[in-house]
Amino acid sequence: MVRILASIVAGTLVAFAVIWLVELAGHAVWPVASDLDMRDPEAVARALPAIPLAAKLVVVLAWFAGALAGGVLAKRIAGSWWAAWPIAMLVALAGIMTVMMIPQPVWMQMAAVAAPLLGGLAASHLVGPGRTRQGAIDADL
Repeated sequence: MVRILASIVAGTLVAFAVIWLVELAGHAVWPVASDLDMRDPEAVARALPAIPLAAKLVVVLAWFAGALAGGVLAKRIAGSWWAAWPIAMLVALAGIMTVMMIPQPVWMQMAAVAAPLLGGLAASHLVGPGRTRQGAIDADL
């Protein structure tokens, strides 16, 4: 049980660190206006139409990459095929919260759920079988 909880905590931390890093890279390429208060959702909503499509795609990529990286780590620590899914769900929940606070185009609202779930799916299939605590091969893939 401790191993499972540790996998979820570590996977969640890595997921949100990766999301932050990818979005930080996006802000380096497409800087946010210096007078924009990111803590004011209404101001961000007003500025959103001027943000280039590529910058919005970086956010979607961040959601995917975060769920993928966090899911891979969680699966490795837990040694179980399903360990990537709680991470993907937490990232999707954060994406949903984001689009509820800041109005987004419909395609981004859908991507807020789809990208993390696809990242979780990729993590659950890309990582080879891990070892369980009993040392047996996890053949759930």
